[in-house]
Parts: sequence; C-alpha cells; structure tokens
Amino acid sequence: MPYLSLANLECRFGEFTAVENLSLDFAEGEFIALLGPSGCGKTTTLRAIAGFVTPSSGSIRLGGRTLFGPHENLPPEQRQMSMIFQSYAIWPHMTVFENVAFGLRLRKLGRDEIERRTRRILEVVHLDQLAERLPAELSGGQQQRVALARAIVVEPKVLLLDEPLSNLDANLREEMRFEIRRLHDEFGITSVYVTHDQTEAMVTADRIVVMNRGRIEQVDSPKQVYDNPQTRFVAGFIGRTNLIDGSFTNGSFSAGSISLPFPAPVEQATALSVRPHRIGMGRSHSAAKQAFEIDGTLRSRVFLGETWEYEVAVPGLAAPLRVSRPPEDLFETGEAVRLALSSAAMVSVR
Repeated sequence: MPYLSLANLECRFGEFTAVENLSLDFAEGEFIALLGPSGCGKTTTLRAIAGFVTPSSGSIRLGGRTLFGPHENLPPEQRQMSMIFQSYAIWPHMTVFENVAFGLRLRKLGRDEIERRTRRILEVVHLDQLAERLPAELSGGQQQRVALARAIVVEPKVLLLDEPLSNLDANLREEMRFEIRRLHDEFGITSVYVTHDQTEAMVTADRIVVMNRGRIEQVDSPKQVYDNPQTRFVAGFIGRTNLIDGSFTNGSFSAGSISLPFPAPVEQATALSVRPHRIGMGRSHSAAKQAFEIDGTLRSRVFLGETWEYEVAVPGLAAPLRVSRPPEDLFETGEAVRLALSSAAMVSVR
C-alpha cells in the first residue's frame, strides 16, 4: 500500500487547468522530485499536497488517511507536513536557535525536549556553532540550512520543498544538493521536491516525475529517465540530445538519406534520441565505412573546458547533430568527419 497517494488529481482555475488527471504513489521514506518547466503544474501539485491549494477533483491520502477527497479537506496545519519555500521564510528578529525551535514551541513541548531536539538538529546541519546568530549574519547556504533544520526538527510525515535552492549561487546550489540528500538519508522522511533544475533532481531524488502542461510525461529513476526517455519532451528536457525525426520499418530507422538498423520494438515512435556524448567522431578518410556510421561536415565548435561541443551537418537531415568529445579530440571547422553510433546510444521516442 502506498504511503502517500494522489489519485486522478485535477486543479483548475477558471478555464485554465494547471494539473490534469494526475495519479502518483509514494513509498514511505522515498524522495520524489517533480521536475518540469515553469507552468507545468509541479508547484500546484506540491501546494495541493500541502493543503494550500484545493483541488477541483481527485483524492490525496497519507498513511491510509484521506487528506482531500469528495467529503474531506484537511487544513494544512492538520496534515503533519513541513514545507520549505524559495525565500526560506525564516524570522529575521529570531536567532538561529529560536527559528529552529519555533515549531516545537508551537506544539507546546517541554523546555528540555525543545532544547534537546533543537541542539541535535543544529549539530546535524552543522549550525551548532551559529545558534545565537541572527539570519542577517548568515550566508545564503547557512540560511537554507536553518530552513531545513526548522522543517525537519518537528518530525513531519512528509517534507515538501518548493525550489529551495533557486536563490543560491551556482557553487552553493551544488553544495546544498548533496546536503539535502544527506539529510534525507539520515532521517528517511518522505520528501517531495519541486525543481526546474534537472541536476538537482538527478542528485537528490530516488525517482523523478517529469511534468509537462499539467500531466506526467514519465516517472522513473534518474538513470532511467536520462538513458531511456519515453517522449520527445523528456529526451529534450533531461540533458541535451539530438532528436532525429524519421520512420521505423522492418527493424531499421530512416531519416532523409540515412538508414540505421534499429531492431528494438517500437510503438508510436516518431524519432530517435541520441545524446551528444554517445556519438563517436573521427576523420572520414581514416577507415572504410562500417554499419552505424554516417558522414558529415563539421560546421561549428565550442570549447567548454571538459569537452569540445561540435555541430555536424549530415546530408538529408534538417538540423545538424551535436557531438561532445574530450579536449584531445580536436577537429577543424569545415572538416569532413565520420560519426559512429551504437544501438545502445539510440532510443526511440514518441
């Protein structure tokens, strides 16, 4: 039986449908990331779970109890959840200790229990030496740790995170991704994390829910979502890819003047997805052409430090193919090249 369950959830605002017929089950202790572009419905879904948005229809159940349904709609304060916002929402006039202890005081716990639990969580998030500081004296990463500590210390049944790292710079975001995952592994709280940043989702989540226009496109582990996208949208949104439109017939794929063997079963597929780093590249005169190889002309290149990013024009294809190669694989613009693909590198998408 799922721990947290959303069934046929719909959220409509006038004529606009933000979330459409969404069903999703969470295991206890699981970390789920809702990933998608702005306007895809991920934050509305999170706020519906929290009780800040009232769905138009469907149901939400937690631990066998109905939070929302045809005859039930528990207010947020009765759902036993904690939520972390983009803005951290910590009290500027309270010290770190007072901010973290605030939820425990609202629950009218004893002074000794508040002291014990607050000191413990401050040690876990490495803020025990900063307990008496005010928020204005903290860095952005430290303020985010305060928000995390305050949310976790009350021992919620579900932890909800709404793009909590969006206000941090790149280095702090990278650090806090791992910090959030570390805290999840330590406390095992069922967590729902909203983000438009695929790297955050890949680092933190057990499963990623890719959303688009209020619907779920795919639910899978980070590796499966990246390696085996089911739709054009997922393939293009998760990392970078080449989408090659064509047709699948009799165990092969054809696009323009190229034809590649593709024996895998295909249902409703209209394109191949090929990641740039999965394409080999050499000079066209270096060897006799083999199966899974196509000739092209290098149109542009950009050096990104860890890789060269090339664009290769292939006769018969409307768009050039993007190819990532290590720094030592240096080719010149205008050079004739040969691209090598393997069956494992190609994924059919609909």
